[in-house]
Amino acid sequence: MRSDRIAVIALGCMALHATTQCTPAQSRSTPVHTVGSAAQTVPVIDSVRPDSVIVPYGVVVEVTLHGSGFIPGQPGKNTVHFDNAALTSIQGSSDGRRIAFVIPELINSGGEAPPMRLQAGSYAVRVETTSGISNVVTIRVYR
Repeated sequence: MRSDRIAVIALGCMALHATTQCTPAQSRSTPVHTVGSAAQTVPVIDSVRPDSVIVPYGVVVEVTLHGSGFIPGQPGKNTVHFDNAALTSIQGSSDGRRIAFVIPELINSGGEAPPMRLQAGSYAVRVETTSGISNVVTIRVYR
């Protein structure tokens, strides 16, 4: 009787093992959108250089985002969201892997209040294209 149970359990395990192996794997694809004849992927930011900057009042500081899926060309078709500020018409490099933008001097303070001067702190940055919105990176600003 005991050997019959072991045989049944063994057959059940083999059947379970066989069905587990036969289940097709599901792959995750990156969303791709077509613009004209070129395929565009959702933008991805791999790094930001520099990721912390000293921004004296009245001085322009440029930052470069490195990644993929940015739209190349002039005029720019990328929007960089720096905290609550939307920087529009930002040009991407010809290979779609870099975007350079200037840190804004004024930041939207929300609601009906007028924009305020950029303060020291950490700011969320993401890129928006016609294909979607990228991941968020952080830039640290010192004053």
